[in-house]
Amino acid sequence: MTTIKFFSLSALLLLVGCATQAPLIWKANDIAALSASQIRLYRQSDGETIGTIQRDRAQRLLDIKNRISAVTGHNADLLIASGKDPNAFATYDKGAAIIGINLGMIDLLQNDDDAYAAILAHEFAHLTLGHGAIRQQREQLKQGASAMLGFILGAAGIPGGGMVVDVAAQAISTVYSRDEERDADLYGVDYMRRAGFDPKGAVRAWERMSQRSGISIPFLSTHPTSTERLETMKQLTRQ
Repeated sequence: MTTIKFFSLSALLLLVGCATQAPLIWKANDIAALSASQIRLYRQSDGETIGTIQRDRAQRLLDIKNRISAVTGHNADLLIASGKDPNAFATYDKGAAIIGINLGMIDLLQNDDDAYAAILAHEFAHLTLGHGAIRQQREQLKQGASAMLGFILGAAGIPGGGMVVDVAAQAISTVYSRDEERDADLYGVDYMRRAGFDPKGAVRAWERMSQRSGISIPFLSTHPTSTERLETMKQLTRQ
């Protein structure tokens, strides 16, 4: 078994899922270029094994990414990230576009190339729609709104004003996030179809994710509920 250490980005902005810290990441190109069939992914600081991945799996993911890239016009690097909870992301690092998928998602989707295409196409859609810049602007708006509401509620002597401010600011942030995710779903299904993949793979991907989802509060969720997402995918594949 061959081993490969992780590398770091100057910045990592997750656009799908939630994370309290940046994951460890590896370049899919580096994994695919190795001779061993199974690759051990480890943390450089202490040598701890983070996970393993088959070389041919990395090669297949690169092929899927390249086919979707040709449709979208975005030349993005593909990263493999740590994490047990299925996740994916799109961002820019030093001006270079990046698409990432974590080990939890790979474990969930197994050998379903069409499901992988759905996830990667969704992330490419985030790049097309410029959601990174929109999120940055929204965070600035949220901070400004939180400060203003805190001042008003504090001056009025309203008990629990801080909690009200947090909920109001969160509402400003998450309403747009859900809309962004819905738009990315729409674009993503179109991308994968044009790249020659079966859109039903999107349905299968969200069926598997919905089975893993816990109880959520849609109003404060940063993404549409799994049930809504699954129904959307079914509607899009019928169109």
